[in-house]
This record gives sequence, structure tokens and C-alpha cells, in this order.
Amino acid sequence: MSAPVSMLSFVTADDLARLDRLELVSQKLVNGHISGKHKSLIKGGCSEFSDHRAYSPGDEIRHLDWRVYAKSNRYYVKEYDEETSAHGMIVLDVSGSMNFGMETVSKLDCAKAACACSARLILGQRDPVGLAFGTGSVHDILPPRSSARHLHQILHKLHHAQASGDQTFVETLKTLVRQLKQRTQILLFTDGFFDLSDFESVLRQMTQRGHQIILFHTLAPEELAFNFDDGIRFECMEKDGLHRNVDPAEFADTYLERMQIFLTRLKNICIKSDSAYVPMLTDRPVSETLANYLRTRTGRHTRAAAGSH
Repeated sequence: MSAPVSMLSFVTADDLARLDRLELVSQKLVNGHISGKHKSLIKGGCSEFSDHRAYSPGDEIRHLDWRVYAKSNRYYVKEYDEETSAHGMIVLDVSGSMNFGMETVSKLDCAKAACACSARLILGQRDPVGLAFGTGSVHDILPPRSSARHLHQILHKLHHAQASGDQTFVETLKTLVRQLKQRTQILLFTDGFFDLSDFESVLRQMTQRGHQIILFHTLAPEELAFNFDDGIRFECMEKDGLHRNVDPAEFADTYLERMQIFLTRLKNICIKSDSAYVPMLTDRPVSETLANYLRTRTGRHTRAAAGSH
């Protein structure tokens, strides 16, 4: 049996200290946080009725409210309040483009570190968390669990994860839509180099089913600045044999314009689906990116809770 993988394989002790006092709180699912138990909206059960929401393909028919249908001729699902664990699912992009990194660590290594920290935070709340790699295969999905040894399983899989091949990240999300039965907080770690229309469609499905999405957009600084020397050769990291010789001085303006269009569209897709968009650059400590986001999020949650009383 292989030796356990330590958190220090991904981040420094200082990084861990920065995250120690922070909790990953869910805006939609959490009304309190005691011993990993959260008051969450779930579909059906014997708990107190809370509200209706429009039916989405994949919802269980037994939860339809037929009385409402008789009056409105529209399908609605009953929702209930119940004390339950807030499940988490971490999804890591392992397409070839994630190997990119010049003056910094690769996007893959940066995202791995963020995944490890996120899993530790969620499990620290005694909440179940799972891990999926963006390969499109059900065999690369580790179901959510909350046991103490589960962190070691996640770290082991992260340690051995490698990026290669074409983009199948969105296919993994489609698989999760079918598999996840409980409302889940889903953390996406990706550079976003996939078909955005396809991503927008699956993101809409996920949020319609009550899942909460946080996209950590992982990019290298060179991808944003395009500050390359003259006469550079670009090679595709997802398809063998695809390359192009480029004069950066001539191509820079076009590239930067298209990159800004891409960034704006991806961010707007997240905003439209009520999902969080978090830029994560490889030249910044992962702990800093996560800590800043979690402080902001915890502050919003606290203000929202105070306003409800």
C-alpha cells in the first residue's frame, strides 16, 4: 500500500495557516453551521414543506404537486426543509491545456493545490465532499464522503492526476447532472477552454436542479498579457502535431481582444446562472485566492443572515 500523501505536497505550512480559520459556506444551502449540519432545501421527505419550484427534467415524478398542476396546468416540485449535510463536489480539468506554465507552476498544479485546500476545508466542517476529473468517464468520479480517511483518498488521486488530451470537462459535468441526487455545492477548477455554449447549457441544468456552482477560472499570467518574444512557435497542448509560428507584435492586439471577449462571456454565463466566478492566476498563492474569496463570501452570508432577523 502506498504511503499517504500530505497536504504539504500541494501547499506550504503558511498556506495552510492562512486557511485554518475559514469555512466554505454555501449561500443557498446554509442557514447555520453546527457540527457539519446545515438547514438545506431538499426534494421530498417527511420534513416540513418549504416551497415549490418549476419541474426540471430529471426530477423525481413522485415529488410533483398534482394539486398545483390541476389548477395551473404546469408542473411544480415540492421542496422541504431538513437538517442535512451540505454536500460538496470538486471537479478538476485534466485536459492538456492545463499543463501550461512558464514562469509559474502549471495551471494543473495550481488547481490541484486549490482542490486539496477546498477538500480539507469542506471535510473540516464534517461535510461530505467528492472529487471528479474532467475525463468524461464515470470511473474518475469519487463520490462524496465525510470520513477522516477520505481526505487521504482525495489527496492520493490529486497527486497522481495528469493532464492530457482534448477537452472532455463538460462531458463530466453532464455525467454529474445525472448522478448527483442531492443538492450539491460544485467547485469547478478549469481554464475554461471548452465550448462555452455547451457549458452554458449544462450549467443551466445544474443550477435549475438546485446545485450551487463556483468556477475557479485558472489561468497563467502569460495567457492574459501575451508578453512573448519575437518569432515564437505555439504548439497545441491537446492535439499532437498542431502548431503555428506567430509574430507576437503583429498578433498581440487580436489575441488580447479575443481573450477579453472570452473572459467576459464566461463570466456572464456564470452571472446569468447565479454561479460564482473566481479568477485564479498561477502567479498568486492559492491560499490567498481562496482566503480572499471565502472572506468575501462569509461576509455576504453574515450580512444576509443579519438582514433576515
